[in-house]
Amino acid sequence: MSEQMREEFEAAYLDSCGFKPQNWNGLDYLHAHANGAWWAWQASSAALCVELPDSVASTGTLTSSAVLAYKRECRDAIHAAGVKTK
Repeated sequence: MSEQMREEFEAAYLDSCGFKPQNWNGLDYLHAHANGAWWAWQASSAALCVELPDSVASTGTLTSSAVLAYKRECRDAIHAAGVKTK
Protein backbone atom coordinates (compact mmCIF):
# COMPACT_ATOMS: atom_id res chain seq x y z
CA MET A 1 0.00 0.00 0.00
CA SER A 2 1.44 3.33 -1.02
CA GLU A 3 1.02 6.64 0.72
CA GLN A 4 -0.56 7.99 -2.49
CA MET A 5 -3.13 5.17 -2.45
CA ARG A 6 -4.07 5.98 1.14
CA GLU A 7 -4.35 9.70 0.33
CA GLU A 8 -6.61 8.91 -2.64
CA PHE A 9 -8.79 6.73 -0.42
CA GLU A 10 -9.07 9.44 2.23
CA ALA A 11 -10.04 12.03 -0.41
CA ALA A 12 -12.72 9.71 -1.82
CA TYR A 13 -13.98 8.90 1.68
CA LEU A 14 -14.19 12.60 2.50
CA ASP A 15 -16.10 13.25 -0.74
CA SER A 16 -18.51 10.39 -0.05
CA CYS A 17 -19.03 10.63 3.71
CA GLY A 18 -18.37 14.31 4.35
CA PHE A 19 -15.48 13.76 6.73
CA LYS A 20 -11.94 12.40 6.59
CA PRO A 21 -11.40 8.97 8.18
CA GLN A 22 -9.55 9.38 11.45
CA ASN A 23 -7.36 7.33 13.73
CA TRP A 24 -4.95 5.92 11.17
CA ASN A 25 -2.55 3.74 13.16
CA GLY A 26 -0.27 2.74 10.29
CA LEU A 27 -2.17 -0.43 9.42
CA ASP A 28 -5.85 0.40 9.41
CA TYR A 29 -8.50 2.80 10.64
CA LEU A 30 -9.98 2.31 14.07
CA HIS A 31 -13.49 3.32 12.98
CA ALA A 32 -15.17 0.16 11.66
CA HIS A 33 -16.85 1.84 8.67
CA ALA A 34 -13.64 3.56 7.52
CA ASN A 35 -11.64 0.38 8.08
CA GLY A 36 -14.09 -1.68 6.03
CA ALA A 37 -14.05 0.87 3.23
CA TRP A 38 -10.22 0.89 3.34
CA TRP A 39 -10.13 -2.89 3.10
CA ALA A 40 -12.47 -2.82 0.08
CA TRP A 41 -10.42 -0.05 -1.56
CA GLN A 42 -7.22 -2.09 -1.22
CA ALA A 43 -8.88 -5.33 -2.37
CA SER A 44 -10.33 -3.72 -5.48
CA SER A 45 -6.96 -2.21 -6.35
CA ALA A 46 -5.18 -5.52 -5.80
CA ALA A 47 -7.67 -7.31 -8.04
CA LEU A 48 -7.13 -4.90 -10.91
CA CYS A 49 -5.25 -6.48 -13.79
CA VAL A 50 -4.94 -4.97 -17.27
CA GLU A 51 -3.81 -7.15 -20.15
CA LEU A 52 -1.52 -5.09 -22.35
CA PRO A 53 -1.06 -5.61 -26.10
CA ASP A 54 1.96 -7.48 -27.39
CA SER A 55 5.21 -5.58 -27.11
CA VAL A 56 6.21 -3.33 -29.99
CA ALA A 57 9.58 -5.12 -29.89
CA SER A 58 7.85 -8.35 -30.93
CA THR A 59 6.87 -6.73 -34.23
CA GLY A 60 10.50 -6.04 -35.07
CA THR A 61 9.74 -2.40 -35.91
CA LEU A 62 10.94 0.14 -33.39
CA THR A 63 10.07 3.25 -35.37
CA SER A 64 8.82 6.24 -33.43
CA SER A 65 5.37 5.85 -34.96
CA ALA A 66 5.27 2.17 -33.88
CA VAL A 67 6.26 3.13 -30.33
CA LEU A 68 3.59 5.85 -30.22
CA ALA A 69 0.98 3.44 -31.57
CA TYR A 70 1.93 0.89 -28.92
CA LYS A 71 1.68 3.55 -26.22
CA ARG A 72 -1.82 4.46 -27.46
CA GLU A 73 -2.86 0.77 -27.47
CA CYS A 74 -1.62 0.37 -23.89
CA ARG A 75 -3.45 3.51 -22.76
CA ASP A 76 -6.63 2.31 -24.50
CA ALA A 77 -6.39 -1.07 -22.74
CA ILE A 78 -5.96 0.64 -19.37
CA HIS A 79 -8.90 2.97 -20.01
CA ALA A 80 -11.05 0.03 -21.14
CA ALA A 81 -10.48 -1.48 -17.69
CA GLY A 82 -11.91 1.70 -16.16
CA VAL A 83 -8.60 3.07 -14.93
CA LYS A 84 -7.48 6.64 -15.56
CA THR A 85 -4.03 7.54 -16.83
CA LYS A 86 -1.99 10.72 -16.47
